[in-house]
Amino acid sequence: MLLTDGHSTERPPLFAGQHFSYWKMRMELFIGAKEADCWHIIMEGDLIVPPPNPNDIRHENERKRTISLNTKARHYLVCALAGNEFNRVSTCKTAKEMWDRLALIYDGTEQVKESKVNALVTQYEAFKMKKDESINQMFDRLTEITNAMESLGKTISNSELVRKILRSLPKTWEAKK
Repeated sequence: MLLTDGHSTERPPLFAGQHFSYWKMRMELFIGAKEADCWHIIMEGDLIVPPPNPNDIRHENERKRTISLNTKARHYLVCALAGNEFNRVSTCKTAKEMWDRLALIYDGTEQVKESKVNALVTQYEAFKMKKDESINQMFDRLTEITNAMESLGKTISNSELVRKILRSLPKTWEAKK
């Protein structure tokens, strides 16, 4: 998985249209580490901004904080998107709307997700070690399949994963099994 951006604590991970589930997880961690309330806004929707009350300083400070959090959540998403991806969400009014649109485009509807899961389960069931493949390469390939399944809601236990690896090894590995 070759990505063009680095791993920064100051800049959000860049999404340029590939590896959405990986980017999604990195964004959750990045935004949650910066401002947990912003992640809540992205997942649940904007916080309700209380009407102005110039007589109450605490109320006005809370109002400003709420407006700031809503704006920050949108800002984090916009800064994390390449040009083409920004164009897909530029008309969205809230951070949640932006997130949901990207999820719909890249994860798809529930029917599309189910279809993707079925295809991945088929790959998982047919998985075998390739002839000239190292154990690390095989494990990386299997991990890619299981991570994709996990991102779509299909989990596989560690014990099942170990059994799958052992079943996937060729006969030349029989002694090491």
